[in-house]
Parts: sequence; C-alpha cells; structure tokens
Amino acid sequence: MNSKTKSLYARVAAVVLVASVFFLWSQPAAHAATLADLQAQIQQLLARVAALQQQSAASSGTTVVPVVTASVPILQRNLFKGVKGNDVIELQKFLKQTGDFTYPEFTTYYGSVTEQAVKKF
Repeated sequence: MNSKTKSLYARVAAVVLVASVFFLWSQPAAHAATLADLQAQIQQLLARVAALQQQSAASSGTTVVPVVTASVPILQRNLFKGVKGNDVIELQKFLKQTGDFTYPEFTTYYGSVTEQAVKKF
C-alpha cells in the first residue's frame, strides 16, 4: 500500500469519525447513557457506512476504499507535547491502529514522536 492510499484511508476514517461524533452529539442524551454506549454507537455507524459503501459500489461497479475502524480513545484532558499519563498511551494505541504512530513501544510521554504522529493523522 503506497503512502497516498494510506493517507486517503486515514482521511476517510477521520471524516467518518468526525461525522459520527457530530451525529451522536445531535441526538438526545437519553439515547446514550454511558461512554461505552457512545463508542458502541460509533462502531455501529462505521459498520453502516461500510455497508452503504459496498451497496453503492455494487450498483455502480466501482471499487470501495475500506473505512479504518480504529477504536477512538475518549480523552479527559487536552494532550500536548510534554504531558505524561496513561491517556497518552491510549492516544498512541489509536495512532498505531491508523498507522501514524511508528515508535516500537507505547510510552506515557507525549514527546516529539507522538506529536509527529498526531500531525500525520
């Protein structure tokens, strides 16, 4: 897979995730009681988007680019270069799933490698 294709996959995934979050925020709060419920709804929406893309491709004869369904971490604070914590590991795991974090291990430190991965995403 070349870098343009990888970049396209990441951008499509980001758009789908942003649209999903926006959609969920526009829904009444009673529909999602917990964070786990919200994450489950996001995964259901991503699955639905993928199914609709397959249907569209089948009817038009085009090739479908798969949507990356990396699990999005829910962060409780803003992260930036220099902070430490387990939430940094969660961010690094997400970025590893998208292919943007290439460091061989996860750390609790948000350094230049994490910063570059975020920028790349």
